[in-house]
Amino acid sequence: MKKNKIKFLATGDFHSDLKLVKRIKDSKHFNDIDFILFIGDLSEKNNDFKDLFGNFKGKQIFMVPGNHESKQQLDILEKNYNVHLLGNAPVKIHDNLALFGSNYVPLGPYAISEEDIFENLKNNFDAVKDFKFKIMLNHLPPHNTTIGDMSPFAFIEGGRGVREFIDNFTPEIALCGHIHESSGLEEIVNKTKVINVGRTFKIFEFDTEKEILQEIKE
Repeated sequence: MKKNKIKFLATGDFHSDLKLVKRIKDSKHFNDIDFILFIGDLSEKNNDFKDLFGNFKGKQIFMVPGNHESKQQLDILEKNYNVHLLGNAPVKIHDNLALFGSNYVPLGPYAISEEDIFENLKNNFDAVKDFKFKIMLNHLPPHNTTIGDMSPFAFIEGGRGVREFIDNFTPEIALCGHIHESSGLEEIVNKTKVINVGRTFKIFEFDTEKEILQEIKE
């Protein structure tokens, strides 16, 4: 992708909410968006992907699953909606910008361990570690953080594997969701900017000439 400025949008935790999809589509920057990042928990149903993703036709989509996605749903997304799962392979967007993430979380019908999440993140990070800007996606926020500890339910919390990874490898940005109560909040965790994009959306711009990555306000 060779452009002077690359714009992308990050969001997730739709839970089949078409009102949130409409807010995104109505954004004044939407037509300029080059690609979209999803942090999982898109659908509560098995038959509404057409309604959800029809709004993003023509946009490249990079995604990590949440605790609501089934393997069957992910297979449908990959085959029919231009979705690339970052946990399977990181993506190099530009000479100085890369995306990586991990598949699944330690809860839900296809739960994996915290250790497996850490290893999935580390293996994908190793492939892009030399890039100046590395954006990490995981459905869970890091454990023992403001963003990760805001749920009133004790069983809904941040990920320990995610926190361990950030403490050891400090990517520039970590995008997450899951904790609806901290939607839209940002926090610095060991020099990594952690942003909860669930139930809302954030738009970013990467200036390829000045090598500046910044959020664009609506």
